[in-house]
Amino acid sequence: MPVNQDNILAFQGARKDRKVGNRKPRPALHPSVRRRRLLWLAVMAIVSIYTLYGWITQQNRIWEKEQQLAAKKQQLASMQETNRLLQEEIRRLKTDENYLLELAHSMGYGKPGEEIYTIRE
Repeated sequence: MPVNQDNILAFQGARKDRKVGNRKPRPALHPSVRRRRLLWLAVMAIVSIYTLYGWITQQNRIWEKEQQLAAKKQQLASMQETNRLLQEEIRRLKTDENYLLELAHSMGYGKPGEEIYTIRE
């Protein structure tokens, strides 16, 4: 049985019986239909632009808040280190008597009967 080569792979637009030049032109749209379509297009464009603007604005706010969060985390780490040093200072003041005497001498205090000499450079 011979195979017809024309029917092996035929798409609707590729049929031989249709000719490109024989298409009927589309009828002109009624002006009210055109207005409705243009109005719909304008409304959709405005909604799309508004949505895009809102998204961009939110993204900028998120980026700013992330930067603020990073700065606050850095500040927190610095404050925790300062707090740790101050806690160590408090512990030394409560327990280390030699440190307390050394600190008192650096401020100009001394034991009763002790003379303190300061050397100026």
